[in-house]
Amino acid sequence: FEIFPSSLYLRGLTKEGHHPKWGGGYADIWKGQAANGDPVCLKVLRVFTTEASKKQLFKEFSQEALVWSQLEHPNVLPFLGTNTDLFPESYCLVSPWCSHGNVMVY
Repeated sequence: FEIFPSSLYLRGLTKEGHHPKWGGGYADIWKGQAANGDPVCLKVLRVFTTEASKKQLFKEFSQEALVWSQLEHPNVLPFLGTNTDLFPESYCLVSPWCSHGNVMVY
């Protein structure tokens, strides 16, 4: 996981608003837009750790991204990629935006 595939990095993303739409145990959910204008979900990890621990966190983040990128099933939301530009102090997983919210809200 030292070298993360550049094909999984997304550029040209924008976030909507100044506050996340939802929050969970370890991440906040922001609404954003892909470079092509499609709405996307930005799952931003909350990072409150030392610099040494960030390396381990990035390894775990990379592992989740790599596993998710290989999943293909009608009941699993597609993985679009990652981004570190929008939230410089954190890591962001990107998926399509679900206009009806999460499974608990829907």
